[in-house]
Amino acid sequence: MFYTLLSLEWKRYIDDILLLWNVDKKEVEEFIVLANSHHPTQSNPAKISDKEINFLDTTLFKGERFNKQAILNIGTHFFAHRNFPVQSLPATHHRLLRTNSSAKSFVENITQFKIHLRARDYPNSLVERTMSEVEFSKRKLALQQRETMQKNILPFVIMFVRTSI
Repeated sequence: MFYTLLSLEWKRYIDDILLLWNVDKKEVEEFIVLANSHHPTQSNPAKISDKEINFLDTTLFKGERFNKQAILNIGTHFFAHRNFPVQSLPATHHRLLRTNSSAKSFVENITQFKIHLRARDYPNSLVERTMSEVEFSKRKLALQQRETMQKNILPFVIMFVRTSI
């Protein structure tokens, strides 16, 4: 059997692959079965949805922009993390800004993240103070590339001579 399926979009990061196809769900399911039959010990668990899909730390979904402009919205995908250090909260701010394409999903995800932190016994004052520092209006700044500093690294080289005893 020979399949010719054209994907609208193909994104890959290490072992995570996102494919957007404009074909019937049945054809995609047949392709996944075929792809998984090539090697007996490897299979690719696939999630098929016509509404939303998780890829890395984002959720792509059909929101308001899709209905008006056929553009997918992006929201933050939360993994089941254990407690994490308070020092990582600024990185989470940045992540929430980068991974939410609409103010509505941003507010929903900030609210969900606050609930997540409170459920893990983070002090309410800390949660409110740190989450109030992040605003959707700063999203463009968060998406800009940062200039990296060129570091001159001095290699540490030693000579190792094995002597027999």
